[in-house]
Amino acid sequence: MNSIVCFLDEHDDDKSLLIGGFYIPRSNLKDLDLLVFNIKEEFGLEHQHTVKWNLRDQACVEAREIIGDKNDEFRKAIFKKLSKLEVGLIASLVWKGDPSNTRESWKWAFENVLQRLCIELNSSKSDKPNQYPMLDVVFDWLSSKRTRIDEYFGVYDSAYYNGYHFAENELPSLESEGACPCLLVTSCRFSPALQVADMIVGATGEFFKFVYENEREQNVKNYFILLYPLFRRDSKGEILGRGLISQKTSRDKIKNSLKELGLET
Repeated sequence: MNSIVCFLDEHDDDKSLLIGGFYIPRSNLKDLDLLVFNIKEEFGLEHQHTVKWNLRDQACVEAREIIGDKNDEFRKAIFKKLSKLEVGLIASLVWKGDPSNTRESWKWAFENVLQRLCIELNSSKSDKPNQYPMLDVVFDWLSSKRTRIDEYFGVYDSAYYNGYHFAENELPSLESEGACPCLLVTSCRFSPALQVADMIVGATGEFFKFVYENEREQNVKNYFILLYPLFRRDSKGEILGRGLISQKTSRDKIKNSLKELGLET
């Protein structure tokens, strides 16, 4: 199995918390950077210009001035070419109006992403010599949650050394799967891959607003539908609980929205 790198971003507001992004074979990282750089050039940007889902972000001032009213085309250009890079998308959502929501829901969301990564590593084992590390998890700097960053490190540390133990089964530790011992953190400003993760989280957040508030339908049709085929699935093609993760109480609601969009039968 080729080792993978997972790039994650967090969006947290008064209605929802979403942790998501994508994982990619380590051997495809150069191609990913080149893809982003080439598209930036097509839109008149320098490689170092920061782009995000929301170009109104202070970090994107220069990019916003150059892209102007072509942000729609820029987003689509990025999303349409991701399929060439063997990426797997993943998003873990907590809707704060859900009865099961708690103050620790951020932890639940992050743990569920780590659990899926552990499953991905475990299910892809082969007899061939493995690279090390088999997994790096790179998180966009949690600028709005600096007081919680040590807690994020702790969640990763527990997954690395202890794995997960449930009533009916368990998941091996990330250590036993050859993952990096620590969560890696940097700023989206310095990582083309994290800029893509930010855009994925933005588009996926639009989908969840459609699910829960019946809003942003046009954005969902413009962007989320392009990403939908890339979300992680199991061997049966099931996406809920695999690439799109939410509280169990929300899954029927999400499934109905996917059917409404013609993405599920």
